Amino acid sequence: MTEAIFLDAGGVILDETASEVARASLICGLLAVHLDYSQADYWRDTAEAVQDHVSSVYEYALFKHLHSRGLYPAAMARYRSEWQALGQPLVLMAGLPEMLARLSGSYRLGILGQYGQALLETLEAAGLLGHFAFQDTQDDHTLTKPDPRYYLAVLANAGAVPQRSLMIGDRIDKDIYPANVVGMRSIRMRTGLHAAQEARLAIELPDATVDRLADITPDLVARIDAHPGFQNPFFS
Repeated sequence: MTEAIFLDAGGVILDETASEVARASLICGLLAVHLDYSQADYWRDTAEAVQDHVSSVYEYALFKHLHSRGLYPAAMARYRSEWQALGQPLVLMAGLPEMLARLSGSYRLGILGQYGQALLETLEAAGLLGHFAFQDTQDDHTLTKPDPRYYLAVLANAGAVPQRSLMIGDRIDKDIYPANVVGMRSIRMRTGLHAAQEARLAIELPDATVDRLADITPDLVARIDAHPGFQNPFFS
């Protein structure tokens, strides 16, 4: 039975739509210095990266077009500098307060994402941080997604058992797959850039898929608990 639920940051807690548009503009500007490259090209590269389960979508476009020219390291360094200078604000996902209220009454909630202290500050400012019993962020760990050891480290800090924990995330490659590997149950939130991503193996399949936070309820978690999940022979 599920006792703890962990939420991904981007795509579940945070709506990254505006950030992705800003990121596209920045990447296109960097690439246009060296080649004829448009927003349409960027979104095609993004779709390709999503389907290929590439870990970093924006890095993929820079690497694909600049690595063979020897220009990738400098372009990546410039991207990081300019992205940090943009100071893109964090935007909470619509329906988040209601979902947290529904779940926190029955389960202990935690964060399992790649955002740091700024995420906690955003939740605190919205009066939502109190819903989270576990408040680890990426800043507390040297490992990161999709390394299953990151999942195990977050769970260990929370005193949570993988087989009694559930992950909610938007990406198959960085959320659902590693959660399944360590023995967690999983719900996929089909949203944002990775909405079209498809599983390629049984271990990449979530226990449930939803299109909005309103669909994530204690009843859904109970239905997941009522059926066996993926059995990983290495974590049985």
